Amino acid sequence: MPNVYESRRPLASKVLSSAHISAGLVMFMYVAAPSGVLAKTTDPLAQDATITSIQRVGPQTGWAANEQTLYWTQAGGATWQDITPPKAATERIAAVTFLDTANGFVLLASSDVSSTASPAFRLASTPDGGATWFLTSISVTTPQILSGDGSISFRDALHGAALLKISSSSNFSRAILLATADGGHSWKRLPDPPAAGTIQLTSATSGKLVGGPDGSDVYVTEDAGLTWQRPATGTAQTKQTLAPAADLSAKAINVAPNAAVSASSTYSSAQGWVLVTSGQCQSDKTGCRQVTQLLATESAGANWSEITPQAVATLEAMPLATAPASTKKGFDTCAAPSSGSMSKYWSGPFRDVNIYIGGENRACSQTNLTKSWISTVSGQGWYFIPTWVGPQAPCSGVGATFSSNATTARSQAISQAKSAAAAAKALGLDKTVVYYDMEYYPTSSASCNNAVRAFVDGWTSEMHTLGFRAGVYGSPIDANVDWHGLDHNPDAVWLASWNGVASVWGISPLSDTLWKYNQRVHQYRGGHNETWGGITLNIDSDIEDAPVAKP
Repeated sequence: MPNVYESRRPLASKVLSSAHISAGLVMFMYVAAPSGVLAKTTDPLAQDATITSIQRVGPQTGWAANEQTLYWTQAGGATWQDITPPKAATERIAAVTFLDTANGFVLLASSDVSSTASPAFRLASTPDGGATWFLTSISVTTPQILSGDGSISFRDALHGAALLKISSSSNFSRAILLATADGGHSWKRLPDPPAAGTIQLTSATSGKLVGGPDGSDVYVTEDAGLTWQRPATGTAQTKQTLAPAADLSAKAINVAPNAAVSASSTYSSAQGWVLVTSGQCQSDKTGCRQVTQLLATESAGANWSEITPQAVATLEAMPLATAPASTKKGFDTCAAPSSGSMSKYWSGPFRDVNIYIGGENRACSQTNLTKSWISTVSGQGWYFIPTWVGPQAPCSGVGATFSSNATTARSQAISQAKSAAAAAKALGLDKTVVYYDMEYYPTSSASCNNAVRAFVDGWTSEMHTLGFRAGVYGSPIDANVDWHGLDHNPDAVWLASWNGVASVWGISPLSDTLWKYNQRVHQYRGGHNETWGGITLNIDSDIEDAPVAKP
């Protein structure tokens, strides 16, 4: 399962008030208890590392980060998941930003920097809330020595900026500025900005920079970062701190009187997060450290809950590691061939094979498909595309269907995900990818469209909860209309378009900007016979640039 962390909350109540914690900040540490139960013990210094940045990106969704770990919640802070992108031991998290509940970016900087060498930077990007990460190097050529600190901002999945701080004393604040128009794959050096700090892109040409030696200088650009000016509306508006609105800050400090507000993020006028920091010492000037608390309000600061992520144990490695991305050819056939046939078929051009692992609409008998078969065939070199053939769209006219009521459809999808995950585990394919077979359906019915969207969202959400990646097979027409723009978008799509072109791109009408990071399988040829190693099978042909499975 994913690395999940519970929030630390006061023992007396989940809701903080000045009466609850007026005596000071209270921290909690989790220790292992008998039978695997996690017990909570008070410890004012119990925290892995202070949280340094936060962002609330949805009613229940947001992130909190320090230099080593990126935490993610989809439960309003009740539980947290470690979604830190893969990084070297010498790298740290320099900056994080998310566009929404799915698309995010992390700036990584090497931490072993000498006084004569700048750190190396990489950009990690995710299209699915941290379930999958893609890393690219940021090439920087500059005579200045960079500090390893920086800021990133993206206005969409492609267009962004990186502001990298130049090493200097605290008397100065300097940086270089880079821009990308392809999601971070390439960068263009822009004229140096007037200060280091936090950059925010607001449109194709407009942006704001808050920084300077004391962090309160404000600059704006109207020409995409080529030039910067102080706002011309007077001294009061040329200075702006990074603290939240004064009212929300004051209300947070009322319940944490010994702390200071270090960051904030609001989702609505009533819903906000505030990060408060305090200094604590075990005795006079010894054993001192900074401690942070993340506080959440749903009532414009009338009540607060502490939702600080706290690591409870070293759990399993990041899930999904057994779902490597394939860039090979594959085939699918209705029934799994014998292991002997698969061994001979290996002489052909294919590396991946689809397997129908279950579902009420699965058509063929699967006498060969066992855990032993998976082990044997995997040993021959094969990777797998596990597919679940559950109920179809209510307007599809194909087999058993799910409900046309969106709420019911989502509930049915969650049930299907649980069954699919159990079937995959029984075959020795745990925490990998499973594709849902969603046959073509017309997109002219609003009620059907809504039901499908709810079903796909529920399928993806529950598969993630179970530690799996979620794929969907079907028509690019349907994918283009209903499978994206959801709270939980599928991690990968398997597109049936028999155009004979062995490429995952240009599959009309689906835009190439969707599912573009090792997230596509293209079924480019329908049923036909092919013979390899003396074995003839009736197959569909696929080209993959997407997750596949391996036991």
